[in-house]
Amino acid sequence: MALIMSTWAHGNAVVAEHPAGGALQDVDGRNYTAVVGYRTGGVAVYEGTGSIAPEHSDTWFHIPIPTISWLPRAGGPSGRAYLDSFCVLFRLENNCSVTGIHAWDGGNDRFFMAPVPNTIADQQMTGDWTAYGRVLDAAHASGGRTMTNLFSPRVSNPGGGPERRHEMLFGLGISVKVKFDGNGSLHPRIVFFGAGASWHDAPVG
Repeated sequence: MALIMSTWAHGNAVVAEHPAGGALQDVDGRNYTAVVGYRTGGVAVYEGTGSIAPEHSDTWFHIPIPTISWLPRAGGPSGRAYLDSFCVLFRLENNCSVTGIHAWDGGNDRFFMAPVPNTIADQQMTGDWTAYGRVLDAAHASGGRTMTNLFSPRVSNPGGGPERRHEMLFGLGISVKVKFDGNGSLHPRIVFFGAGASWHDAPVG
């Protein structure tokens, strides 16, 4: 029983849930980048209006991760692959913060909501999170709770015993909620570098 593979999506695979008429505006005035973002060979950049109106201050971004749903040899008796962990790489600029990170299996199963970050003001992620597995310990994190960009979702075991890794049935999607507060003449931005997952061949152990 071991980690069998990791799969990643580039930052320019990210899409915004509400790309126009809300929290986003064209990046540096480039046409249509409020809708599609400003995509380069390395990243995708989104810029916020900095509006103080609650309905225009934040939006979700979604990242589809290449997903192993069935692997007959390495997947054990069930043939399934199990999500061991996932990581999101991004940088926040000019009073921009991440207030939520969720994971989905297909279209209907939100199986994980990160305890941190969340919408409590002092438990939001800011700054540079482009290093894999970065940890900001509780002594240095605002709100006094450890923050990380590497998550290991676990679910309860119906038969008791240790918690289980999530058994992927369809496709892994990662959702990131971003708040754009604004900072005078500087527009808040998020720069997405990528996101990925590590897969295991067993539910526990």
